[in-house]
Amino acid sequence: ARIERLRAEAIRRTSGWSHEQFLMESAALEVLMDSGRAQETVAAAEKLLNRAEILGEDAYEGAAYDLATIHLTLGLARLMAGENEAAQAALEEARSRFERLAAAGHDEAARMVALAHARVGDALRALGQPRKAETCYRDAIVAATELGDRRQAAEIGTQLGSLLLAQGRPDDALAVYE
Repeated sequence: ARIERLRAEAIRRTSGWSHEQFLMESAALEVLMDSGRAQETVAAAEKLLNRAEILGEDAYEGAAYDLATIHLTLGLARLMAGENEAAQAALEEARSRFERLAAAGHDEAARMVALAHARVGDALRALGQPRKAETCYRDAIVAATELGDRRQAAEIGTQLGSLLLAQGRPDDALAVYE
């Protein structure tokens, strides 16, 4: 009961919070990230995630998608900051949320599933787990291909090929590039 009262109070204080405001905050995060300010990006992403979690998935239309997106952004920021384990956790959460939304018929979330798979692969690669990263990249390629997104499948294929080359598997890398 206390948690619900606190949540209701938070919603009351943030009346007017919307998808548009979320997008403005997200754009500010992208500017920080693009300027290489990893720790500031992590802090700002955590703040936005906390706000979004307090308001919940039903705060406004699209809030569930925005929550998945901020998990993805936080994961990318943590990866950039070298916080690879924390990055993996955030990226796994993003992937799970996008998968649930896609299963419910959200078209854009379906596209984001492939991206999230690939970013989890990036975290696993940074953690020195190339076989798990390979699996994620392959899953991402399948997801992109199933959606008919050849560009995204090719981009992720390049990441997979690079991973395979780094492992001394040039024949496998060539098979991916073909």
